[in-house]
Amino acid sequence: MTLPQLTEDWIRQQANESSFAKGERYYLDGAVLEIVRRGDLITAEVRGSAAEPYHVTLQVDDQGIVDAACTCPYDWGGWCKHRVAVALTLLHKEGSVVERESLETLLQDLDAGQLRTLLRQLAARQPFIVEDIEALLPLVRFRPIVVSLDGGEMRPAGAASVPLAPTPVPPTRRSVQSLLGSNTFLFSYPLYQPNAEEAGPGDPNLYRAWALIRAGEGEKALPFLETATKEQLRDCFEMGWDDEGDIFEDFGLLWPEAILSARLDAGSRRAWSQKLQRWQASLDDYGYGEIFTPALLALEQGWEYPPLLRVLAGEITELGAWEGEPPDGADELAIARLNVLERQGRLTEYLYLAEAEGQICRYLLMLARLDRVEELLAYVKEYSCGLDEAFVTAQALHEFGHPEEALTLAQYGLTLGPPDHTRAALAAWLCALAGELGRADIASAAAIAAFEAAPTLAAYQRALDLAGEERAALRQRLLESLRQQAAHGSQDIVEIFLYEQRIDDAIAALGPYPHRETLRLVADAAIPVRPEWVIQACRQRAESMMDGSKARDYEEAAGWLVKVRQAYFAMGRQGEWRQYLNSLLGKHARKYKLVPLLQALER
Repeated sequence: MTLPQLTEDWIRQQANESSFAKGERYYLDGAVLEIVRRGDLITAEVRGSAAEPYHVTLQVDDQGIVDAACTCPYDWGGWCKHRVAVALTLLHKEGSVVERESLETLLQDLDAGQLRTLLRQLAARQPFIVEDIEALLPLVRFRPIVVSLDGGEMRPAGAASVPLAPTPVPPTRRSVQSLLGSNTFLFSYPLYQPNAEEAGPGDPNLYRAWALIRAGEGEKALPFLETATKEQLRDCFEMGWDDEGDIFEDFGLLWPEAILSARLDAGSRRAWSQKLQRWQASLDDYGYGEIFTPALLALEQGWEYPPLLRVLAGEITELGAWEGEPPDGADELAIARLNVLERQGRLTEYLYLAEAEGQICRYLLMLARLDRVEELLAYVKEYSCGLDEAFVTAQALHEFGHPEEALTLAQYGLTLGPPDHTRAALAAWLCALAGELGRADIASAAAIAAFEAAPTLAAYQRALDLAGEERAALRQRLLESLRQQAAHGSQDIVEIFLYEQRIDDAIAALGPYPHRETLRLVADAAIPVRPEWVIQACRQRAESMMDGSKARDYEEAAGWLVKVRQAYFAMGRQGEWRQYLNSLLGKHARKYKLVPLLQALER
């Protein structure tokens, strides 16, 4: 199995620094269990802090991973550690993947009768699946959808009512939904989509509620949501609170979506409001925030709230869809409303509400989806949209078949915001797109911009590869820029200097408190040319561990001493090494766990 896109640098870009480091540790510790590939779907189990393993799902194509999901509650930006661990396993241990037939292949030769028999047998083993099938039936029983020529609202062909099924997305290699899911970390404002659909039968009530909401059956979804909420509250009160993420995030959006998709009379609204208020009160003591506030607002306002009606009619003011200052939960309620409008095909109203409520990225993505490209580009520049919006919208333009416009928008995006990892990601994406379009000059400039925003070895190599005749001059310029940066022990900068065999520069880039892995890299490279520095740096590390009282550090200390010995031998000073080792044996003679490790260094 080969995934061309998959590199360690690419995986780092999908997660924040903390998640990548934790995921790398999970990978090294063997926490990733069996990985199975079925066609374009890869699944894996990862041991975590919970009693049961977490389930990771990767959607792939011939270029690499196009979407990734995990059943853990993490939603703090980018990939969780479990997804990172699985991707690293795929990168470094391709042989660990078990290839099996895809579901489509397994089912392709079955006729209708055999399929019914299969479903009945499956239901006999897993009775809850009958309710799943019932909830999902509306999703496969929907009428064809057409879009009016003016890019307005979607309606079922030959009908006046809105469809019960989700609005179809134009066929692309990667849907905008996947785009949002893989780049959520880019944004400082809510772009959250409920991931209950990904939870599957592991949380059947939440899953069924989500399927019903997507089918426009809000009334039927509410009881399932109620059961799931009660179970989650009970588990939290009995078993403690999960510290890996906001476990109620799904509920905070699914409740208002279910309410806004339902037809509720005044009595039903009051009854549901009382329940939600009681649940919210039970969470207040735990500092969980106003989880159910968006749902309470949805019950109070429905679709009849006068400011909302004015916005949906195209009257947009600075107040948005509110009479005054937006309350807590306004952003989440806006997202829920937009999700419902999109599913109902009310795309003109969607655009009005997205613009009025400051959901700019959603507004731009919808313009891209409707092929209103000139309007999109004009809006981005007229209203000074940020780098984040420019980035994800450029990707959407490319996915929807507008590569030249995507190129223009991405170039404009690079003029926005400070040089950081988001800008580096945009520049790297622009570099690849320009390469596809044969725009070598833009690709080279973008590669340099990516390096300047986040100097990594991969970015450095890419910039040099595209420099052509300017390669030598660019190398000197980029290396000089690295020397001028403050030394904070950055492994990326150190790796670049080591790649160029600039050992003194690598040593200087370590800074006063280098990470042990970074120090190991430099020490190994410096033994032949700077052995005295290796002796000084590695002795200091080893001695601080041996002088401490933590026996678990002794093996690492011995590892540093191996490098000290190699450095002494590189200088031909074996006698000094033996004298130093004997002094350590005398000093630590009573540390019975350390002494054998030191004695092993005599050989």
